Amino acid sequence: VQQAVQEFFGKEPHKGVNPDEVVALGAEAEPALLGQPVCALVAGVCLVGFVIRELTAVAPVVNLSLFKDPVFTSGTLLSALMFSILMASMFLLPLFMQELLGFTATQSGLALMPRTLVMLALMPILGRIYTRFPPQLFISLGLALTGLGVYQMSHFNLDTGTHNIISAILLQGIGFSMMLVPLSTVALSRIPRHRLPDATGLNSLLRQIGGSIGLAVFASLLSRYGTQSTAAVAVHLSPDRPEVMERVAQLRAGLMGRGLDFGAAQEAALRMLSGIAARQGMVLAFDKLFLLAAGLFLVVMPLVLFLKAPKHSEGPQEPVHIDVEI
Repeated sequence: VQQAVQEFFGKEPHKGVNPDEVVALGAEAEPALLGQPVCALVAGVCLVGFVIRELTAVAPVVNLSLFKDPVFTSGTLLSALMFSILMASMFLLPLFMQELLGFTATQSGLALMPRTLVMLALMPILGRIYTRFPPQLFISLGLALTGLGVYQMSHFNLDTGTHNIISAILLQGIGFSMMLVPLSTVALSRIPRHRLPDATGLNSLLRQIGGSIGLAVFASLLSRYGTQSTAAVAVHLSPDRPEVMERVAQLRAGLMGRGLDFGAAQEAALRMLSGIAARQGMVLAFDKLFLLAAGLFLVVMPLVLFLKAPKHSEGPQEPVHIDVEI
């Protein structure tokens, strides 16, 4: 039995690989690898050209000069980060529930509904009391509550129930409600009235870009962390450990009780143990990503210091340019 465990979990990845196949695969991948720097170079040149054009145009399509305002820049960056983590959590949490906890799509959707209901109930109330307190207070509390909710998600495991998920996303819902209205209002507070359409569109654009980047980054990190965590767990599946042999014996006995012979039951038990290790590795990967997301909220908290809403009499005055084509 110990030899079977050693052979199953001690396989070396490089064994049984034909060198000619490796060379062939490398030759096929070489054009793709060469194309990546070219695409990155073209994208970089286009981005620089776009920025120069928009900064020098009389009537730019995207008014990048709005980022000269530190309040607008800080508010927009906070909004982008908030949406990036929101999209990442909306992607990761249902995936965690369905793949590891065995939830159906309907059950995971119902478990996530309380966050939306809390936001629906609180946002009108916060809109009424928003002017009575400094906006920095709402945004700071919102960041803290959202970070706390995501931090609670970093302690999820295979025994996590619906009540644990709801308690974490309720804090996120309250935090998002406290950030959305003040953040949008403060970010646009120093923008002249005639530039508000440009600022609103740019703010919305950065939110969507932030959400897309957050989704792509966290999806890539999930695959990487999953591989690393699974390998770290598999290291402990040593045939020298009595608890490993005991677990294999229990699985094998259960399978033999269902009619399998010793050899088939042994192979199936080892595969089941490997699957258990893979699931535990993915749990560690999800927890690591949730912890990373919670840390990002703490990192951006200093940006709240730049969110100082001016008084109504302090609005910026500048000549209005009107571009008319006939």
